[in-house]
Amino acid sequence: MLVGGAALSAKFTQTKIAPSYGKAVCYAKDAMTGLRLMNELMDPATRETVLRNHTASGNGASVSTLVTVPAMPAVTRSPRVRADLPIPAVKDLDRKVG
Repeated sequence: MLVGGAALSAKFTQTKIAPSYGKAVCYAKDAMTGLRLMNELMDPATRETVLRNHTASGNGASVSTLVTVPAMPAVTRSPRVRADLPIPAVKDLDRKVG
């Protein structure tokens, strides 16, 4: 994965983003760095080196992330809300112009 831009930093990418992916995460400080990284990733001669450098840089490649989602609580309605009213049929679905 390649990330970057003004809202991110190399440290944030390394500590917060990379652990969620578990693979190589490349940070590009600007568009030209991103272009260089993409060219290196697309070149078979340099791809493995780039992947190894960005995986071995402590970016969390060996970290597994387990997310636990709590069960949704049962929803109860107020007795003042009526659900027994019929929904009226639509006369037509044609477009009307002014």
